[in-house]
Amino acid sequence: MSRSRELCYDKVVFNTAGKLGQFMANKSNSYRSACAKKDIQKYSELRQLLPDLCSSYLSDKGINCKTDTLVMTCRDLLDFFYWLIESNPELSGKTPRELKKEHLAMLTYDDINEFQNYRLHVLNNKPTRVARMMSTLRTFFKYQYSRGLLPNDPTTGAASVKIPRNKAIIRLESEEVHDLVTAVEHSYASSKRAQQLRKKNKYRDTAIIVLLLNTGIRISELVGLNIEDVNLVANEPSIFVIRKGGGADQVFLNQSAASALSRYIELERSQYLSPEDKENALFLSNRHSRFTVRSIQKMIEEYVKIALPRKNDSIHPHTFRKTYGTRLYDLTGDIKMVQDVLGHKDPSTTSTYYIGSSHKREARNIDPYSE
Repeated sequence: MSRSRELCYDKVVFNTAGKLGQFMANKSNSYRSACAKKDIQKYSELRQLLPDLCSSYLSDKGINCKTDTLVMTCRDLLDFFYWLIESNPELSGKTPRELKKEHLAMLTYDDINEFQNYRLHVLNNKPTRVARMMSTLRTFFKYQYSRGLLPNDPTTGAASVKIPRNKAIIRLESEEVHDLVTAVEHSYASSKRAQQLRKKNKYRDTAIIVLLLNTGIRISELVGLNIEDVNLVANEPSIFVIRKGGGADQVFLNQSAASALSRYIELERSQYLSPEDKENALFLSNRHSRFTVRSIQKMIEEYVKIALPRKNDSIHPHTFRKTYGTRLYDLTGDIKMVQDVLGHKDPSTTSTYYIGSSHKREARNIDPYSE
């Protein structure tokens, strides 16, 4: 046995000798791998629905992007092709698979603008979604035109959706964080029956809320955690997560997060497992399976409704990440630390979405006209 100290919870050993490389090696059968397999299957299915003229574009794009991005690209193209068929009587009865180069050769920027107006004002899509779809269409038509596959690029000259950049950073104040955590710890609910149900899950729910508020990890990163990704050694408690870009990262836990996670693993996690169950997900549902992103979102919504009714419509799981990031910057003034802890590749992301409100708060304490 290694001389490093060990803690054993639920028949799982957390060893201080564990390294990031070993963590990555053990991820071959992980939640992320399962998601990747689903993405590959979905991509294969969607690609079969697209016309042949998309094949070379997707193959080229696939060299430098992940499969989930290709899935989104396929959906964007399909949405456009379905709209094109529905809005043109001469294409009635066709499927996207049956579209040919000549059907796209006659498109102009007016058609592209009409598509944007349809998404914005008929389907009421958010500008951010339409802008993302337009990014796909611009790269697709640019690719076709630059290689002589189409006589023109209809997105050239088309309008661009304006996205407001300086959105207010919504975060929780310290007292609001306290009220929310208290509501979870005490299983507050709108009825006695709901309260009884929540009491059965209070350690799990508390660990999830506290972990999100005290580490800033994304909800998808939390859902992907396995029991072996937890290291609760007293002097350096941490978790190993797979970041949004696919890279592994060790996230260290403060005392609040470590204690909440320890209580859940020691006192409650076993109730979600049947005797023959080998599920290794850290957070489990009452159905003995990995807690899903949507289930956690709903759980958070229910507690926010009870604890913070005035902010019910503006608080989402990602608000916890913004709360942690801006609070960390308030206390340290170190943008590089915030960037590293949140796992941002681009420091401009940290500066834009996590630092702005802090500077505004500092300005309120400055009297520019005092002598």
